[in-house]
Amino acid sequence: SDSGEDEAEVAAFEAKLAAALGTHRGDQDLNEESSESDADMNDEEMEQLDEQLVNVFKARQQNLNQKKDKKDAKENMTNFKNRVLDLLEIYVKKCHSKILALDLLLPLLRLTRKSSVKQISGKANSVLREFTRLCKGSAVPVLEDAEPAWELLKSVHKEAGHSGPPAHASACSQASLLVVKVLLAHDQGAISDVIDVYASTRKEQFLNKKCHVQPTVFTD
Repeated sequence: SDSGEDEAEVAAFEAKLAAALGTHRGDQDLNEESSESDADMNDEEMEQLDEQLVNVFKARQQNLNQKKDKKDAKENMTNFKNRVLDLLEIYVKKCHSKILALDLLLPLLRLTRKSSVKQISGKANSVLREFTRLCKGSAVPVLEDAEPAWELLKSVHKEAGHSGPPAHASACSQASLLVVKVLLAHDQGAISDVIDVYASTRKEQFLNKKCHVQPTVFTD
């Protein structure tokens, strides 16, 4: 898309330049009758032409500067997001057993799916994998109230229904299993309700064409 935009900008620049000079591009129709612009110009006409050329090149430079500013802003935002994800990775390593850490699951999953910057989506997925890897045995967040965790589990399954890259499907599966671990650590009898959530997602997968849940959510 950037290449197409560049070609369009160059074509527009050449058109403005040709209009200022009163001529045409070499690959255009050379059989057109010559205009009065081919005749010799007086000093006043030359000054006017000079002003037009200055304006054309000034507009071109402004456009290039705007593109550079836009590119720099995009790079700065990418760097900023990378730094934030670095901080979250540190937090996950130190505080993965804290209940607050569960609030990271959905934002990380959505970032894995939505980010158009491969570096960012990959980093988000890496942080989430580290989180789920560390939560083993008793090293899981302890619930005081199970209801928010049930809502989180359902939200993760809803997120899994969105179409995304392969890493997103795997991340959703691991996030779901993590929430299940937390729920079962709180109450072993919750297994029946966990199965109901998975069954509901399976039913949605079969009956709703817009549901893109991948098999890994169930096979894992």
